[in-house]
Amino acid sequence: MSKGDINSFCRSVLPDNFEQVGQAVIDCQQALQSWLPQRLGTMVRVLTVSAQTVTVSASTPVVANYLRLHQADMQRLLSQTLGSQVTMQVKTSPASLADVELPARPAQPHRLQEKTIDAVASSANAIEDETLRAAMKSLAATLQSATKRNDS
Repeated sequence: MSKGDINSFCRSVLPDNFEQVGQAVIDCQQALQSWLPQRLGTMVRVLTVSAQTVTVSASTPVVANYLRLHQADMQRLLSQTLGSQVTMQVKTSPASLADVELPARPAQPHRLQEKTIDAVASSANAIEDETLRAAMKSLAATLQSATKRNDS
């Protein structure tokens, strides 16, 4: 897959304002870090930014309570940063959840037995919803072709 193919795929899947939202998250994070005491700034992350809400994650309940205590001031700061009136939503999530590292490459899928693929295909015939039946048959065909490809 070429770089152009990947770019066009990403543009077709991601919302039009993806880059703006990404930049808004960065801007809000920088604004909060400049306003908060240095030690607290490292314990707070901006999770999402929408037209009306900025969602912020605190690493401990104590930090979340501090954010809620100063919520009015921080909402003004975020509204100034974004140029529109927003509310701030505070969530608590341990820092370990925010810093989860994904493996460098995905794990290899388990090999499916032929009888499992046959069970998926035969189960598809019992489904009444045509769309779901077609999806299950497509899944069975994909599994079948992937198994043959891996066996070669």
